[in-house]
Amino acid sequence: MKYISNNDKKTCDHDVYARKKNFVTKSEKTIERYLITQVSMIGGLAMKFSSFISIGYPDRMILLDGAKVCWAEIKTTGKKPTMLQRIRHESLKAFGFKVYVVDSIESVDEMINEIKKEIL
Repeated sequence: MKYISNNDKKTCDHDVYARKKNFVTKSEKTIERYLITQVSMIGGLAMKFSSFISIGYPDRMILLDGAKVCWAEIKTTGKKPTMLQRIRHESLKAFGFKVYVVDSIESVDEMINEIKKEIL
């Protein structure tokens, strides 16, 4: 993996240093890999969800012990869900599912902590 240095901050080639905002922007791919690892560490399975018929659903369906399910929408740092994605999230919430939007390593950690407290 190639590393570059920006203002003494090391980031991999999937990350972009945002100088104006002074934070590291993580790619969706980097965040997704981290999420999969963290979910497996709590005994869950983060399955890729895609539908050829309906678009806009979250990227990952998270299966947990005791037949518990939640959803994760993964975004590049600072990006927001589209209008259609927000509509899909609301429809899933109406069925009683938790839907998380994660755009950083920290937000994945927050999601995992909430899952440990509230769902498991």
